[in-house]
Amino acid sequence: MTATTVLITGAGGFLGSLLADTLVKLQPQHTFQFILVDVRTPPSPKSADVKSVCLAADLTTASGVDSIFRTELGLPAVIYSLHGIMSKGAEENWELGFRVNFESTRSLLDKARELVPGVKFVFASSVGVFGGKLPEIVTQDTYPRPESNYGTAKVMCEYLVTEYSRKGFVDGRAVRLPTITVRPGPPAAATSAFVSGIIREPLQGLVASCPIGSSADDPTLASTLFWISSPSTVLENFVIAKDVPADKFPKYSRAVNLPGFTVSVKEQVEALRKVAGDEAVALIKFEKDEVSERVVRSLPARFDNEFACGLGFKVDQGGFEANVREFQEYLAAQKKGE
Repeated sequence: MTATTVLITGAGGFLGSLLADTLVKLQPQHTFQFILVDVRTPPSPKSADVKSVCLAADLTTASGVDSIFRTELGLPAVIYSLHGIMSKGAEENWELGFRVNFESTRSLLDKARELVPGVKFVFASSVGVFGGKLPEIVTQDTYPRPESNYGTAKVMCEYLVTEYSRKGFVDGRAVRLPTITVRPGPPAAATSAFVSGIIREPLQGLVASCPIGSSADDPTLASTLFWISSPSTVLENFVIAKDVPADKFPKYSRAVNLPGFTVSVKEQVEALRKVAGDEAVALIKFEKDEVSERVVRSLPARFDNEFACGLGFKVDQGGFEANVREFQEYLAAQKKGE
């Protein structure tokens, strides 16, 4: 069986480092080989007998972009564009944010157009493209009005993916990710990073900081909402994304709001209490920060899943408690060295 070559940029990041193994696990009927790219050499897939090339490349340079198409594995049949700087980091370094999050993506699209026209191109976008006055429930037709460097770069890339697809340069799809929780590893450079931190750290016996409210009983926790998805569901949806027929998208957009569900900070805290007890909740230090609170309250928290689910994308089942238990299982697997 001929192997399908998959190029993943941002392969050293949280999702990127897991995507290759997820593809192998969820689609065992296919044979894959991987070109894995990041600013530092990313890890190889854990799956046995999977051929891969792992390389460091600066995608803000022409030579860096060119190099990832010149490996021993040849040209990719599928490209996952997952690289980028998170929202807080992009805001703090405006020029670098656009260079990495927008200009390098355009360079990647142009190189794909040149060398592998029509290639499947899955771009990781974000619900951060939305801002301003939003409807109670965001739908597929809600117009993006970003209010940040990060969101602006993402929506510009979405337009490029749509236009390049219209012209047949790539077969693109831009998937807007919900807030992903619970994320392992160190806190990300995003204002919403605490959403994972208040679960991740206490489950490891560590103190976590929450910028919302002044205590676990503060009513602000119940009124502060997020649109979230678990890591495993987002990874499954990345796999699904490459196989959605092109004619299922409207001609004017290749973007889709990935499914998720709404959770309050209060519900998060209570799910942690149910799974790990009062002692875990006691490790959350509530340090009210009005700037952070204002930012997170501006984020959309309710979406209509109908369009995305109609394309075959999956939504989490079991509420936020299931997310907490998924991370608990992840920690147990890490201890076993799996």
